[in-house]
Amino acid sequence: MRHAVISLAFLLAQMVYAQTDQPVTFGELTAVRTRLVELTFSSILEKPNNLRLAAYANPDQPATRDAVVELFGFVADLAKPKFTFSPAKKFKVDTKIMRPLSNPESQEKLVWLIEWGFVVPYGQVASGSSSTFTPNQLGDVLGLFMSKLADYTHVPSEEYSPNIRPEP
Repeated sequence: MRHAVISLAFLLAQMVYAQTDQPVTFGELTAVRTRLVELTFSSILEKPNNLRLAAYANPDQPATRDAVVELFGFVADLAKPKFTFSPAKKFKVDTKIMRPLSNPESQEKLVWLIEWGFVVPYGQVASGSSSTFTPNQLGDVLGLFMSKLADYTHVPSEEYSPNIRPEP
């Protein structure tokens, strides 16, 4: 999983270098989605990627919050069979401060992503003032998402995590 995070960091660094203040486009989000799905298959599911995802329509248009929520929900659903943990306590969701998404199913997925800690409740995805992302903003939310994905799919070593050792 460490390799997966480093690979995505390089991809995002290329985006930041190319366009610092411009919104991330659907074309760039397609590249992120392709790499994220490949890494999910190779690092988490440990099997070859058999999905062929179509590129987003309008690659030059700014990517939206809806598209990012759908991407995160899709990847989390792909990785769910390998989840070894679930949150001990789910995060609270304050629907009053959430900005509505255009698709009710995406809204439900956003609530789940917040409850599980994949998305912060007061951040750009859930309650941000803009419906688009700069590369830095996308990098932040993607970094948190990847970190939580690693948490839920990784079994820690008993040697370095004594609290998970079974009682003698």
